[in-house]
Amino acid sequence: MQLATRALLALLGAAAVAAQGTTDVRTLSIDTDIAKTIQRYTMGPGGSTPVFISTDTSFVPPVTSSASGTILPTLNPVPSFDMSSAAAAAASSGALNRTASSNYTLPSATATATPGPGFVVQQSNPYVMQVVDPKDLPKMNFNLANETEVRRQVICGQQTKFCATAGCAEAGATINYNFCDVDTLASRCTCDKGASNLQQWKWPVQFSDCLARATTCADMCSIPGGTTAQRTACKSACQTNFRDTCGMPGQYSANYAVAKSGDKPNLDMMQGGTAGDGAAFLRASSLAVAAAFAFAAVLLVA
Repeated sequence: MQLATRALLALLGAAAVAAQGTTDVRTLSIDTDIAKTIQRYTMGPGGSTPVFISTDTSFVPPVTSSASGTILPTLNPVPSFDMSSAAAAAASSGALNRTASSNYTLPSATATATPGPGFVVQQSNPYVMQVVDPKDLPKMNFNLANETEVRRQVICGQQTKFCATAGCAEAGATINYNFCDVDTLASRCTCDKGASNLQQWKWPVQFSDCLARATTCADMCSIPGGTTAQRTACKSACQTNFRDTCGMPGQYSANYAVAKSGDKPNLDMMQGGTAGDGAAFLRASSLAVAAAFAFAAVLLVA
């Protein structure tokens, strides 16, 4: 029995040694003749450095070594690019003639042409003065002077600063009247000759009146009462007559322009305004005074 066991162990040891003999030499703990005869396939010659592609050299294809010999892949080499040759070619081309006459010459000074079917004509629409329609406006008692004193100080500060910054339209002219009464918001911005660059509808006091009046108008339309259609028409009238005109030549607001400091504004509703033009403003004021005297004379005669 012991002899049979020893024979079996001897056979297993011989098989193990034979198996180790077929293993790659790099993984063996012992050197055997079988390991030395193993063929290993590698890319590139042993110990060689890789070749990289760059802009100034041609690509060198990798070399494949095998048991049957050396195999070169069928790859097209990347051509090199020489920046110096490109610069030399550009320099030798000479200066280009970029004058308009080199592209096209008109047959005559009065020559005309018909635009093609794809030609797009750019058009602009001139400003159209808003037509004021007070039919659906609510009854309201509004006066910008009812704003807080702090708010009125801000408005008057903007008014005088805008006037001084805008200056005059005519060369050599200077601002001769620039004031705003914090209590009544009575204002004036005119030049010693010609018109101011700040037209009356651009005055901060006029613009503030328009915006605040639009808000008050919409609030009055929200008061309960009437039909839904009436409230809708009311809000639409506030938007059209006030909000949409604010800051525009057709701005609808009260008139805060006066002739001299200390006067009170008449607060008549107006569109735009000519108070920025000193001469036009004085003519308008004179006509208003003349009309008032004529109306008084009619009453006296009657």
